[in-house]
Amino acid sequence: MKMSLFESEDDIAMLMDLSKCMRPMINALPETYRHALLLAEIEGKKHSEVAEELKISLSAAKSRILRGRDKLHASVLRCCRISQNSKGTIVDYEKKPGKHCQSC
Repeated sequence: MKMSLFESEDDIAMLMDLSKCMRPMINALPETYRHALLLAEIEGKKHSEVAEELKISLSAAKSRILRGRDKLHASVLRCCRISQNSKGTIVDYEKKPGKHCQSC
């Protein structure tokens, strides 16, 4: 039996809403991290493919992807309170009051 990552349509709707905020945050990243992150996370390329496309070493590609994720994570946390389950899956979020970010 195949199990879904999401329990309900509400889970999917919640993540879709959160993802609307994330694209402007990704676009706000420095180009070095943004490009690597987009290739790895949005296009689904392997780290070695990212390295080849960017003409950098594999370790540099891994570093850029990790730093991009860290910067994106920090941006999300400035705007939202995130609740995760024991596996690290986002199960809920709440936008923080005030103007922490313009993208949400």
